[in-house]
Amino acid sequence: MFSKVLIVCNPSAGKGESPRYGELLAKQLKEHYRAVCHIKISQSGEDIYRECMTASNRGYDTVICLGGDGTLTLAANGLMQNSERPIFGFIPLGTANDLARALKLSLNPNQLIEQYSNVRTQFIDVGRINDEYFINVVALGALPDTVMNTSSEDKERMGFMAYVREGVQTFFDQDAMELRIRPIEDEELLLTTNLVIVGLTNSVGSFQQMIPHAKVDDGLIHLIAVKGNTTLDTIRAAVDYKRDTTEQSHYLTLSSQKITIEQVDGMDRSVNVDGNSGPVLPVELEVLPSALQVIVPQGE
Repeated sequence: MFSKVLIVCNPSAGKGESPRYGELLAKQLKEHYRAVCHIKISQSGEDIYRECMTASNRGYDTVICLGGDGTLTLAANGLMQNSERPIFGFIPLGTANDLARALKLSLNPNQLIEQYSNVRTQFIDVGRINDEYFINVVALGALPDTVMNTSSEDKERMGFMAYVREGVQTFFDQDAMELRIRPIEDEELLLTTNLVIVGLTNSVGSFQQMIPHAKVDDGLIHLIAVKGNTTLDTIRAAVDYKRDTTEQSHYLTLSSQKITIEQVDGMDRSVNVDGNSGPVLPVELEVLPSALQVIVPQGE
């Protein structure tokens, strides 16, 4: 680790400060590890993917990305193509920063870069959706696009109800989804719903208790779904979930290594993958246990 390091910066992240943070990080790695660092300012999402996809062949043992969750997802998709995957590090510069929250990293870029003076590594699971990869969450229904605009402060203060508040009008405009859900261990489930969330970690949209039992390396994907398609159904689900009731009369939860989701109403429905538009149903989701080794800075 840190013999030859590729630092990939999304120039629009961190209010345009990503390249400056990249320079600070390179200086830190050179001083503490005598690392050979190359900084790449990406020009597009495809650029991020390509840089990470070819990293191993170009001799990089470590790739560190600076950007939001979308940048990290592109990087992970690229890194997963390497036969010998480089160690993965990142400086979170987005809005939700779910993976950083799940790993308990500092969200202050300057502080996190300083903490690179002392690091450990940890293996994390990666999710596969059809022929692509994700690192945080796949969502389906009325809320995914709306909740991305919900403030982190509201999510921490109000929890799941913040999603309900932001998405009420969307619920009124959205038809119910008729879905078939097939976990690998159980029989198929038929569900009428307006919201399905499948996560790898406890943090979804910066709300760190959405899936409180999920861990970055538990070898499972975790599904939460509202039973029903009205706003009242969602509110009831939120209340039950907050109470941690085991009855689950208004919501569904399950954990599995593989889950297939299909539409049975004939409608074309697309999913949201780590905050970006994803494939149209049906989708097959699978967890790849301990697929990436990530850097967890500790500081002095």
